[in-house]
Amino acid sequence: MGFRSAQMAEADLMGGNDAEETQQWRAQLLGSLVFSLPTFVIAMILPETPLRDALHTTVVPGLSVGVLVLWLLSTPVQFVFGMQFYKRAFKAVSHGNANMDVLVALSTTVAYFYSAFFTGLRMLHCQGIYLFRRHNHQLLLLHACADGDDCQLEDSSLHSCTDIAILDVCFEVSTMLISFMLLGKYLEASAKGKASEAVMKLMALQPPSAMLCVDWPVNKEPPKEVLVAELRSGDVLQVLPGSVVPADGVVVRGESAVDESMLTGEAVPVSKQVEDSVVGGSYNGPGPLWICVTAVGANSALSKIMSLVA
Repeated sequence: MGFRSAQMAEADLMGGNDAEETQQWRAQLLGSLVFSLPTFVIAMILPETPLRDALHTTVVPGLSVGVLVLWLLSTPVQFVFGMQFYKRAFKAVSHGNANMDVLVALSTTVAYFYSAFFTGLRMLHCQGIYLFRRHNHQLLLLHACADGDDCQLEDSSLHSCTDIAILDVCFEVSTMLISFMLLGKYLEASAKGKASEAVMKLMALQPPSAMLCVDWPVNKEPPKEVLVAELRSGDVLQVLPGSVVPADGVVVRGESAVDESMLTGEAVPVSKQVEDSVVGGSYNGPGPLWICVTAVGANSALSKIMSLVA
């Protein structure tokens, strides 16, 4: 197996985990948009259209149709699709940290419960007004009946109470904020998955074997082929023209041009001579090189890149 096999297995596992994470964030995002987009339309667009009168229809004193729909739409986004932010925030706070998840959980919670509290308070206020007017209306009826007047006195203002306006609540703030954060998480996971895929391709560039110069430069025998996993720091390798550099190292003999586009993106080969460093996975050009291995396994450049991506 060796370290290379372990690296490839880790890269495959990392790529699979990233793909699964991307799909999870995508599902969360699409689910939240089902509720957040109608919330945005109701809160920001419909009040400027002829449908605003329908939104102001009273359901119960102090509560209009528009506010009720906003409340119902924002609740699943806040406590279902936003639950993971609460979990991450709790974990961060329990470790004494305050990350972005804490800010998201705090801001959306304040926006949601402010709106819910303000709506409930308005409903209680309207209920109090209704009870007060009903009491006064009953007194008027008693006086009217005592004076022999019509006992069917009606008060058209008995149930009248100004409902809370859509612009007075901010249910759409918490809903849209959670959706935007889910979009950011999805884009982040997608970019991470692409980076993991690129790392896997880089790992595949490393050859499985290398030409080891035993007891170099004393031993004049031809180099022998060994597995890359068996290499150690200080080993001297021969890199033939057109072959792949098997490990990170420093040139101790020879001159050539090495294609490092897999790491730097630069298409022009870089000239290499004695004391210049080379990176495992790059392509050697027209001349042979003898390199002294400086980093293997987890200390190699490709391994460090993979750990950063992970």
